[in-house]
Amino acid sequence: MAVSNRSELISHIVALAFRSGDAEFLAVVPDFISAFEGEARRNLSLGNNLVDVTLTGTQGSRELDLPADFVEAISLHLTTDDQHIELRPDIAGDMPWIIGEAWPEAWAIARPKIQLDAQCDQAHTFLFRYRKSFGLTEAEPTNWLLTNYPDCYVKGVMQHASAYMRDGEEEAKWKAKVEQAFAEIQWQESRNQLSTARVDPALAARSSFNITTG
Repeated sequence: MAVSNRSELISHIVALAFRSGDAEFLAVVPDFISAFEGEARRNLSLGNNLVDVTLTGTQGSRELDLPADFVEAISLHLTTDDQHIELRPDIAGDMPWIIGEAWPEAWAIARPKIQLDAQCDQAHTFLFRYRKSFGLTEAEPTNWLLTNYPDCYVKGVMQHASAYMRDGEEEAKWKAKVEQAFAEIQWQESRNQLSTARVDPALAARSSFNITTG
């Protein structure tokens, strides 16, 4: 059975678990999916899940709202007046604060906010790069991971389904398959990123140098 969206995934899990017609089991499959996605977010650092979003500060405030699908921060740039200044990441609680209103120079994550080291002296704009969640929902029934690695989803959800059914042997089997899938996906995506890296122009020019013609 092809698995390309949330509904198909749920149906496939029910069939694999031999629980067709079990309304109670069907009702908790979304919980198994969420549990697997939590593990996947902790174990996979996928470039495909990086997004940029524009945030706007409020004069007199040192806080910005984190996006609802935030998982991991990458960078924060100040973009007011067509600037593109990278702000220094810091640790909430340890970050030195600038007294009064000013242009921020540093930032830290303090869920559910981004803290700035200064109160904004105007409605500054920022470009926030972060790793987003890739959880399946009825509104967003598919994502990059399910499209490219549906077997990983199936293995991960079946691990939690086996735990629900109190089948320790099956749970252990699926857990091993999930760990292998995580390792293979991370390796493959690392290779993809390396293969698309740009060649240093200086090296490219050097490789085409003709000793006869100069």
